[in-house]
Amino acid sequence: MSDTFANNPDYREYESLLIRLARLMADGKGDTDEADELREIMDQPWLRLSGSEQARLNQLSGDLFMIGDAELYEVPPSEAPSPEDLGKAVQAAYQRQDWHNVLSLLRRGPVSAQKHLVAALRSVAYERIGHLDAAFAFIEYGATLLPNNSYFESHSMALLKEIGRFGEAHDRARKILNRSGTSIELLVQSALMLLMLREQVGEESAMADTRLVVKQLLKRLPREKPATQLLTAIQSSAYFALGSAHEFLNEIDQALSAYSKALQLEPGDDMALLARGALRLKSQRPGAREDFEAAAAARSQSPLPYIALARMALDAGDYRKCVSMCNFLSFRLTDGKIMATIFVWRAIAESNLGVSRADVVNTLKMAHDCDPANPVIGHYIERLRHSEQHTSFDHELINRSIIATEQLARLRPSLESRFSSLSEIPQQYSVA
Repeated sequence: MSDTFANNPDYREYESLLIRLARLMADGKGDTDEADELREIMDQPWLRLSGSEQARLNQLSGDLFMIGDAELYEVPPSEAPSPEDLGKAVQAAYQRQDWHNVLSLLRRGPVSAQKHLVAALRSVAYERIGHLDAAFAFIEYGATLLPNNSYFESHSMALLKEIGRFGEAHDRARKILNRSGTSIELLVQSALMLLMLREQVGEESAMADTRLVVKQLLKRLPREKPATQLLTAIQSSAYFALGSAHEFLNEIDQALSAYSKALQLEPGDDMALLARGALRLKSQRPGAREDFEAAAAARSQSPLPYIALARMALDAGDYRKCVSMCNFLSFRLTDGKIMATIFVWRAIAESNLGVSRADVVNTLKMAHDCDPANPVIGHYIERLRHSEQHTSFDHELINRSIIATEQLARLRPSLESRFSSLSEIPQQYSVA
């Protein structure tokens, strides 16, 4: 969880300057005019910080000695725990997601883990408490210790994107995709990064990047079945990325084929099911219902399959199923306009089931509360209030209550989710 320090502009400014100074010192330039000028600049934001903020930055300053290969510890060697005991304590804190304690324990002495793993732990801890510049400094240092490693390279790209340095993240991803000898895992992560950055780089670059993704993935995807569960997951993600790229290029058949290949490797892959189902629905191809039903049966965390199935049930006259799906969705949505549409569907289904006029009006009121500016909902509320019998809903309301394709697209699991699933610290990074 991010802490309030990360939201203070003066804190962030000093943190950034401190990291620049640490890099100069790591390069042996701590006594240069450039370093002295930097120290002078740091004085102003420092004076505007609270005592607790200054204390936190002093701790970061000590941690940053790591990138100059001059690790400092707060506890004298004679009083420090054994590396094995300290490593177990760090691992326990990591598993509890107690990020402040992870950082504190790493200051007590050396642990039974290689230096690049300690850098990874510090990076994750600083990232989780919202200090992205510090997290990037440590992941970059780890990458110098273990070059061409998929974990460090992918996290470097991810942090650059999160910080807002989109150009640098983009250039790294393209460089990795074009580099010979890149592991299939890192190739897939770089492909996903380029696809994630399409909105930031402009249409022309996005098209070129997407074509590069297709070219490189098709070149590297193995023809044989993967030998391990890890390789299966990576290859499935490769086909998912390939499907996303083809879809962006409006190559529908190729996209559906790639999503299907991902599902052949991992039949329960929620993201691939939803991507294929959404594309089948958008392109009016058969099989969308089956994809959404499979995702719903697997208890997908996305609202997308339940929304699609609710609408399909309404169109098919299966009003009980429509009401059931709409009730289920009422606890899963935060978008007011989409939630209003769900309540409208429920009202239409309730009316066809013979539910009392008062209950149908109450359902429409809930829809109106979610989208007060919608005049059609208000119109039907008034019609029902002044009617002595059930009012049939004409095509105006039904047609106005179709959720736009763009709205549904926003409900699909993001490429970031796919990228993150490939970027967790592997088990071998345990420090115990």
